[in-house]
Amino acid sequence: MRERKGNDAPGDRTDVMRTYWPELRGRVQEQWSRLTDDWLGEVDGRHDRLAEKLREAYGVSEAEANRQVDDFIDMHWNAISARAASPSGRNTGGQATSGSTATNDNKRG
Repeated sequence: MRERKGNDAPGDRTDVMRTYWPELRGRVQEQWSRLTDDWLGEVDGRHDRLAEKLREAYGVSEAEANRQVDDFIDMHWNAISARAASPSGRNTGGQATSGSTATNDNKRG
């Protein structure tokens, strides 16, 4: 897995995914619409499981699946870190700052 740039980086992406899974789950399904609710339940916020499901659903390599998950976390990092820094934790109601979310439905690895 790639190292994050900046001082506010978490040490482990699985921790980020697990901590914020309830709010990220819907964004994951928007990003990768081929992932079913059952598959997302199996993922349960784990980076490695999400990458595995991307490999199954989209036929991408392990490296590509990991890159896509890393990019997804990077894309949503501003919103995640804002919640982590707020006194009330995850419930600040902010949105990710990305302008649009491209789907990977047409990508084949």
